[in-house]
Amino acid sequence: MVVVGSRVEAVRWKLAIEKYIATRGYKLGTLVAFSGEVNAPDSGADGFTETGKVLNPNLNGRDILLNHAGLYETLRGMPGAAKAS
Repeated sequence: MVVVGSRVEAVRWKLAIEKYIATRGYKLGTLVAFSGEVNAPDSGADGFTETGKVLNPNLNGRDILLNHAGLYETLRGMPGAAKAS
């Protein structure tokens, strides 16, 4: 997990990490999450959204939470996860 200070940084890091992965031929992917639309002219002419084809193409336009139904419950059950009171 990479946590950055802004949505623009999230776009830049996502694109950079994807490029790094591709140049080395690794068989893995990434996922980026943020709210709204990000305009990062140095990264692309159009605005970026988390459901867009550029950043998260495997979502096919679906919301991240809906696409990963059950993930939250799975993560809550992992060792060291905070328990609901």
